[in-house]
Amino acid sequence: SIAVNDSFSVSAGQQKVEFGDDSAEDEKNSGFGGSYTMGSISMYGGFNKLENVGGSATAGDVEATIFNISFAF
Repeated sequence: SIAVNDSFSVSAGQQKVEFGDDSAEDEKNSGFGGSYTMGSISMYGGFNKLENVGGSATAGDVEATIFNISFAF
């Protein structure tokens, strides 16, 4: 992650899970996001993807898009 300035930051990540079974595929997790703060309002948006769930090459990929906004009073 990196703070671009006092109000804006971005992040990215990746993870690989190896299963002990030789027939299993490696599970891959990846994602990125960004957050912005303006006064008492904070916003976050991100995207995550999960491939080969549980080591199964036939399992469907899972994707999630996230958006959050919060207000402090």
